[in-house]
Amino acid sequence: VPLLCHDCEELFSKYETDFSNKIFTKTVKNNGDICFDSNNVNFSYFMLSVAWRIMVNTMYSDDSSTFTTKEEQKINEVRDVQNANFLKRRRYI
Repeated sequence: VPLLCHDCEELFSKYETDFSNKIFTKTVKNNGDICFDSNNVNFSYFMLSVAWRIMVNTMYSDDSSTFTTKEEQKINEVRDVQNANFLKRRRYI
């Protein structure tokens, strides 16, 4: 199950790299002390990508998922739109 379409993966990749370089690496160097601006837009997009991956992974790999049927339908709908948009751009449709 793709967690993100290709274009979204490319988009979020830069935010994940930014997080790694500016927050994670500094946190490791500071012996675990975390210091960053939680209002930073790059951090917000990074957290959005993490939240999406957790939701999809939980829904498809955990039989005890606590998502309601409506929530699962919405997640599937968003994922299907992502995949359809990716395929259109790749001229498969």
